[in-house]
Amino acid sequence: MIKEVSIFGKVYDIEYVKDPWGDSDLGRVSPKNSKIQICENMKDDVKAEAILHEIIHALSSDMNLQMDEQAVSSLSVGIYSTMMANRELFNQLRDCDLKP
Repeated sequence: MIKEVSIFGKVYDIEYVKDPWGDSDLGRVSPKNSKIQICENMKDDVKAEAILHEIIHALSSDMNLQMDEQAVSSLSVGIYSTMMANRELFNQLRDCDLKP
């Protein structure tokens, strides 16, 4: 799994931790500390979706969108499932050269 992600040019370290919260949270993000924590005892696809979820929280914070948990959850599930169903499209977007 990935160890860092860049969000608006700010590098967030991704740390995999043993269920430290004792609740249903799969991850946490700290924009102040540029850190994402993900529960390590999950399947890789669940970890990937949790990372996307925390990235959306970070984007919401940085952009002052004030998204609630329901909005973040809905968006992360929707984006993740769309990415998985359309891998070729997302590969093209990733590899696209946007230079004029």
